[in-house]
Amino acid sequence: MRILAWVFLEGEDEQGCVPLDKRLMTAAAEKFREGQEAGIIRKDLDPRFVLFVFVGLVQHWFQDQAHFRRSFDIPDGADMDDAYHQAALDIFLRGVRAKP
Repeated sequence: MRILAWVFLEGEDEQGCVPLDKRLMTAAAEKFREGQEAGIIRKDLDPRFVLFVFVGLVQHWFQDQAHFRRSFDIPDGADMDDAYHQAALDIFLRGVRAKP
């Protein structure tokens, strides 16, 4: 994560991972668009933003889980990856609002 963050913060890397990332992101956004056409994903959303919000939820855990652990007194050895990713997926797909 640190290397990727550094690469993207430094700017374009036309010879390295940026071209590959662009192809992957474009293909993934297309899959979200296909989900819109199939009626699975709301059509009023830009599929590129849907993709980036989802990717951001996943990346954030790897970039900032030490902050989470410090904030809630969770020891470094405790495996929280699956719990976080399940919660992030649930929030992403269902939101945080209680059912009426």
